[in-house]
Amino acid sequence: NTLFSKRSAIYNSCKVVIKLQNISIAVLIISVLPFATLIPVFLQIVLPDGLRTVWGGINIACVIMGLCLSIICVKNLFAILN
Repeated sequence: NTLFSKRSAIYNSCKVVIKLQNISIAVLIISVLPFATLIPVFLQIVLPDGLRTVWGGINIACVIMGLCLSIICVKNLFAILN
């Protein structure tokens, strides 16, 4: 019975680690999205004011989401390790 419970605990922690890996990949993608702002700069494209405002809002949202998801990943990882 103890062996089964240990295997079950290991299996559950592995599932959580895989979920955390998926979240960390999403965080990486979300964190890189604000760098897309540089594409029009390199291509010397001038964006209208409204589009720049929307783009700026999306950049801020991406940074906040990336930060929140990173904190969630780190907290869950520490919970698994302890």
